[in-house]
This record gives sequence, C-alpha cells and structure tokens, in this order.
Amino acid sequence: MLSVEINVDGLNLNARQAFGLLQQIQPELARQTVSEMKTAAGPAIRSVQARIPEQPMRGWMHRGRTGWLTQNPRSAVRADFTRGRVNTSTRDTFPLLTIVQPTAAGAIFDLARNPQPPSRDRRGRRRTDTQNRAFVNNLATYGPPSRSMWPGVLAAIPEVEAALAVAVKSMETALNARLD
Repeated sequence: MLSVEINVDGLNLNARQAFGLLQQIQPELARQTVSEMKTAAGPAIRSVQARIPEQPMRGWMHRGRTGWLTQNPRSAVRADFTRGRVNTSTRDTFPLLTIVQPTAAGAIFDLARNPQPPSRDRRGRRRTDTQNRAFVNNLATYGPPSRSMWPGVLAAIPEVEAALAVAVKSMETALNARLD
C-alpha cells in the first residue's frame, strides 16, 4: 500500500486534507489530479481485463441481470476515486483508488465457487443443483475463486504505485505554487 503524505507550505497533510484544500483553491486542478490518478490505475485495469475471458461459457450468452451480454465484464472494469472515507479499524489509511467490477457476470466469474446445499423451489420441492455444479466446475478451469480481480490488481501494484506517486507529487507541486 502506498503511503501518501503531502507537504503543502511547510505543513504535512494527508491526502484527504490535501484534496480538500485543492478542491477549495483550484477545483479544475483537483479534477485533473483525479483524472491522472485514474489513468495511473490503467495497468491494474488491463491486468484484470486480461484475466476475464472474451467469450462467456456456454449458457451465459443472455441479457438477463446475470448475463454476459448485459454489459461485457471485460470492458466494465474501472477505477473509482474516493476522497477519503476513513476505515474505522485504521484511521490513518484509506483507499484513494479502488478497482471495481460493477457487473453481476463479472462478479460471478470472479468469485463463484461450490454452490450451497440444494435449495427448494416455490412449491417446496428440492431443486437439483446439477446445472449449478456443472457451471462451477466449468469456472474451475479458470482457477480458484478470485480469478480476475485480486490477482490482476496484485500483479500491477508496483506500476500503479509509481504512477500514483508521480500524480500526487504533481498535485503537491501545484498546490505549493498556488499558495506561494
């Protein structure tokens, strides 16, 4: 995890304080910085996208809520910028960028594993989980759960951290120039 401390006019600020100050002083520079940070997450996004298959497994080509055709999971992966919601367990750290897979099909591909015990339908009959088991067994050919997001982001962390450090340094320089 990249630790960010920003020196503005002799004061050491955390990233949340610095973004708040930047937003007040120069909102367009704040938007540009957010854009640079999202661009810095590009290697992680590409790494995650490379782990998601282009063509879905048989039976997944539908446009329902969990369908592959509703929104392609590969193209839906994105970086979200957070302005510093503090994690309650560690108040000194918070995420600046999160890599998000917003589609149901992408989340299912990434995390599906063995189904729960057989469930019951509306009439109380036990449903057969043959299709569920076959689906999960097919997913297992791509690896264990957390098939795309976690390994993809971990593989790209050094590149992303380096690019984020450059973006934060440029923000620090711009803030100091504006305040002088």
